[in-house]
Amino acid sequence: MKGYRWTCNACSFGNDSNKTHCTNCGCSSTAGTEDIEKHKNPEGFNKRTKIEEYKKQVLPLLFSPCFLAIYMHNGKIEIALLLFISVSFLITKNLKLLQYICTDKKAKTMLVTFSGVLLVFFLVRIYLIPNNSSLVGWGLMFYFMFTFGFLFYFSKGKRFSRLFEQFYKES
Repeated sequence: MKGYRWTCNACSFGNDSNKTHCTNCGCSSTAGTEDIEKHKNPEGFNKRTKIEEYKKQVLPLLFSPCFLAIYMHNGKIEIALLLFISVSFLITKNLKLLQYICTDKKAKTMLVTFSGVLLVFFLVRIYLIPNNSSLVGWGLMFYFMFTFGFLFYFSKGKRFSRLFEQFYKES
């Protein structure tokens, strides 16, 4: 098309149709929102991705006691041992992050409480509630609501976001 010009989403500069990259800032003509954010604010983009990475590193450690108890109860010792080794690896890999989280008493208490409540819930379900009981459905509803609520608070709450931001600044 003759006369067609495209506008860069990062710098709002008008470019010729035959250009694949912006002549002003070098951004691609097909750049997505992540690419634009990376181009406009590279430090902010790195900070946001690093904080998301920190959250993803802590999350498996919260659910590991539950799965360890389930595998031990079902007699799958090999899988439980593999899970134990992988959790040990995750702990040693993220030791500085975990030590930093332990400096905030409320955050540490919340993470330990969440993990402990899920472990107790699974143990109660395994040993006290029979399979044909109506409590199975209520327990499942409690599990999903509790887990969804905590994960929403963990991912969107200001306490953990601020804690991970402070860890990012210090590291």
